[in-house]
Amino acid sequence: MIKLTVFSILFFYFNFSISQESKSEEFTQIINSNLSTEELLVFAESLSDAVSDISEVNINLSVLDAGLSESNTLRKNIGLVKGNMFFAEIVGSDIPKTFVIDNFNEHIENVFTYDGFILGDENSFFSFASNNGLVTGKIVYDFKNYTIVHDGETRQVMLQFDPKKIPFDQNDFVKMEGIPLSESEEKFLIEEKLKLIDSDSRSTTTTVKVLFLYASDTYDPAGTVSIMISEFNAALSTSGVTNKFISSAGIIPLNTTFSGQCKRTVLDSMTAASGIFSDLPQRRDAANADLIFTIINDGGVSSPDPFCRVGGVANLPANINNSNVPYAVSADSFILADNTGSHETGHVLKGYHVRDDSGTPTASRGFHNAAKGWQSMMGSYEGNCAPFTGPNSPCVRLNQFSNPSNTYNGDPIGKIGKKDFAGYLDNTSMIAASIYRNTNPPIPNIPSSLNVNQGNCFGLNGLNWTDNDINTLRYVLSYSTQSNFSNSSQIYNGWDKITSINVLTDPWYLRVKACNASGCSGWSNQVTANRISTCN
Repeated sequence: MIKLTVFSILFFYFNFSISQESKSEEFTQIINSNLSTEELLVFAESLSDAVSDISEVNINLSVLDAGLSESNTLRKNIGLVKGNMFFAEIVGSDIPKTFVIDNFNEHIENVFTYDGFILGDENSFFSFASNNGLVTGKIVYDFKNYTIVHDGETRQVMLQFDPKKIPFDQNDFVKMEGIPLSESEEKFLIEEKLKLIDSDSRSTTTTVKVLFLYASDTYDPAGTVSIMISEFNAALSTSGVTNKFISSAGIIPLNTTFSGQCKRTVLDSMTAASGIFSDLPQRRDAANADLIFTIINDGGVSSPDPFCRVGGVANLPANINNSNVPYAVSADSFILADNTGSHETGHVLKGYHVRDDSGTPTASRGFHNAAKGWQSMMGSYEGNCAPFTGPNSPCVRLNQFSNPSNTYNGDPIGKIGKKDFAGYLDNTSMIAASIYRNTNPPIPNIPSSLNVNQGNCFGLNGLNWTDNDINTLRYVLSYSTQSNFSNSSQIYNGWDKITSINVLTDPWYLRVKACNASGCSGWSNQVTANRISTCN
């Protein structure tokens, strides 16, 4: 069983399962919400003070598809699910809420993400990432945050967080050295760079490619990344940023837990390309990535250093056109329980806090309305929202960037000419970041030593291989029932150099190749996997 280490969830007292054939028309059904206070605290480590409720839930995945039988590709391409509505129960409420789907995406291969809003709350947002029948989810509703997590098998839990009690600190970025430029100077440099790109290859949309790295004890990295991408893109759209998105340039595991390390220490190692990050520049090139984001497990590191207590930390560039280390770090639980992932990504795109004035383009700051209890995405719990190092902040973040043309409950979310980060994203920083990398890496070398380990139960076999190139981003494993690989099929596409298969007919012939942003290598050596008639 896979442990939910991010929340230290103790599942031994749970006994429930997902039902995709549920007769209920609700996406989530609360099973048991009678857990004691002591039981609540084991679920969230350093976020335990912010947990206000927790319940066991059944998940009915068929509700998301609204009975459609079309392929996932068709649904994504022509938006068959957009506008579909469904009901779902959330913890702490007796009345099911009406969810409306805005988007269906496959940010990570074979992880299908549905996101949208909840009727009756203009700041609401949800994103559900479905992978092999399990769901990781995030809901923002009525100034509360909800997270759906699983144990890797069948069990699902919904947690309710009070975002005003999540332990933030305002010192969550590192200013990079350099001479700050005005926005007009930055735009001039962008235009000069764009002249070097073939006009025929330019797209009507702007996409910033993010390479995600994750610690070995990270909770559901593919689901967490999918939700973070959906959340950031939803914030861009809601804030009035047009035809600009972030996407995944790849997702790579790190063979470490960063145990006992503050997030600032991890970021410093990334910036210096030291230790486990010694090959970070090459990894970035292999993925043709614009930004790099590392996700670690929330270990609740205890330290007076504010960079240990924050949910994330990022490098903030002095000049958006010359960001050599566009890196950020955040904890998995803070990405899912709050919007820390989007906030730190905003910093890498040169977004400042509300009151950071010195040497900065004024428009790229956040905005807060302390009297009404809210702030924009780049709000930092400062000024009238209070320098915040503990619980009970007076403000929560909206899932929007500052834009004086937008309003929340009738009040503007920005100040003309001074606090308009959405405008800066739209006209400057997203464009600049999207052309950080416009040359492709060399195609990787062929993997070697593909090996099969016969299991002792029917068709179960393990496979592993050796990586021969730092430029490798992912691997594709193919099988066929014919040794000449006629009618072959892909059985694995991922970043690990080890996987397991279930051979259905004896024998299977297998081979693997390495891929990156430029293409794929040739095929490796060929091996054979068999099926046995017993299970020991």
